[in-house]
Amino acid sequence: ANTAMIAKRAYKRSKIASQSSDAAGASVAGLSAGEGDFDSEVLDEVPVPPLFRTALVWALFMGVSSNTRYQVVFGLERLVEGTVLAKNVPMIANLATIAIRFANNIYGGEQFIDMARWAGVQ
Repeated sequence: ANTAMIAKRAYKRSKIASQSSDAAGASVAGLSAGEGDFDSEVLDEVPVPPLFRTALVWALFMGVSSNTRYQVVFGLERLVEGTVLAKNVPMIANLATIAIRFANNIYGGEQFIDMARWAGVQ
């Protein structure tokens, strides 16, 4: 019974994570679309970043920042799920989880850009 409960929670969290990631991506796409047409000559002048260094920066980011942020997200979700309000109105817990994960996606993206700039790969 315990394994089934863990599997059910894992499925629920992965589904919510996917939905919040989709929402973040759609938000970025919508904001980017509002910037207007891109000049193809300018795009040709943008240098391609070094692949190996970028991969190393990404691996470091995923190992340190992403893991730490996920632990915080998981802790916040457990905190919300433990409240009386969330137990009585499960939709509150679901909405809080979506908001927490959406904010995590935005913050994580900003952190990666900062780290990539610091490392000189962006």
